[in-house]
Amino acid sequence: MRAVFELAPVATWITDGDGVVFANRACVALFGAAEREALIGRSIYGLLAPESREAVRQTVAQALQAEALPPTLHERIARLDGRLRDVVIAVASLPDHGRTVVQMVITDVTERARESRELERSRRDLRRLSASMVQAREDERRRIARELHDELGQRLTALKMELSSLGGETSGSTRAGRIDAMIEMVDDTVATVRR
Repeated sequence: MRAVFELAPVATWITDGDGVVFANRACVALFGAAEREALIGRSIYGLLAPESREAVRQTVAQALQAEALPPTLHERIARLDGRLRDVVIAVASLPDHGRTVVQMVITDVTERARESRELERSRRDLRRLSASMVQAREDERRRIARELHDELGQRLTALKMELSSLGGETSGSTRAGRIDAMIEMVDDTVATVRR
């Protein structure tokens, strides 16, 4: 059984009470220890990040009392050099050991967690960019509508004034010239609307 644990590629330790009594090679590497003895006898709670200790304590108690396996934990460990690593911990009590011995399988998910955080940050940035683009498009629409409204309003007001003053004209040539100018103004207004 020891050989199976030793050859497993995932970090595994066995505890009695809260002390480590066995740690495989993968566990020694995960914690950055030079040798297995650096972990043997240490409290598991001293090897966890402070914010992870209570959740692991409750899960160990649950594993020792219950027949069903408790859920896996997403927690953090503190390597011997002080660096923190994100891990998933599965806890199971070992039968025939007086209900004080548990086995923990610890999977390092630090890179996966970092990638997940980066992906979420990227998604937030994309949502912000998308919202910014929508806002810019709406601002541009409002600006164009305002320009169109102002230009049309000016031209139609000028056309109305020209038509009003045309009623008092008596000379035919003056009237024809002003009518041509008004037709040109209407054509310019239509072109502006199309643009």
